[in-house]
Amino acid sequence: MRSTDAWLALCASAIALMATAAAAEQMYVADKLVLNVYSEPSEDSESLATLETGDRVEMLEQLGNFMLVRLGDGREGWVGADYLTSEIPALLRLRALEKEQKAAAQKAEGALKAQIDELKKQNEALQGEIASLKAAASKAAAEVERQQQQAVEQARAEEAAARAKEGFGLAWLWAPFAILIGGAGYAAGYQTLARKIRNKFGGVKIY
Repeated sequence: MRSTDAWLALCASAIALMATAAAAEQMYVADKLVLNVYSEPSEDSESLATLETGDRVEMLEQLGNFMLVRLGDGREGWVGADYLTSEIPALLRLRALEKEQKAAAQKAEGALKAQIDELKKQNEALQGEIASLKAAASKAAAEVERQQQQAVEQARAEEAAARAKEGFGLAWLWAPFAILIGGAGYAAGYQTLARKIRNKFGGVKIY
C-alpha cells in the first residue's frame, strides 16, 4: 500500500512538474543591479549564480516569496519573487529605445550622405557647365574684339583711300593753273634772257 501511494505521489509530482514546465512564463529581473540565485528557497542556502537587471528567466514554480526559475544556460535555482516581473524592465525598454534611435540616426545619416553625394555630383556638373560657358564667352569676346579691330582697320583704310582720292582730284584741279603759271614763268624768263642777249650784242635779236 505504501509503495502504491509513493508511486502515485511521484506520478502526481511528475505531472505537476510537466504542467508547470509547459506553462513556464517568461520573467525578467526587475530594476535591481544584482540578484542571487539560490539552491533552495532561502537566502541562507548556497548561491548558484547571479542575475542582473534585464536578464530573462523561466518561472517554473513559486513557493512563498521565492520562485524556482530556469536560467539561460539551463540551470535551475530559487530567486526572490519580489525582484522578478513579467513586464519588460525600464532598462531594457531604454536599451531598445536607444537601439531604435541609433538605427534611425544611422538611417538618417545614410540618407543625408546620399543627398550630399548627389549634391556634390550636381555641383560638379554645374561647375563643368560654368567652365564651358566661360570658355564660350571668352571665345565670343575674342571674336567680337577681332571683328571690331577689322572694322577699325577697314575704316582707316577707307578714310586713307578717300583722302588720297580727294588729293588726286585737287591735283587735277590745280594742274591747269600750274601749267599756266609755269608757262608764264617760262615766257617771262625767256623774255628776260632775250633782253639780256640784245643788250649784250647791241640790240641785235638772236633767235
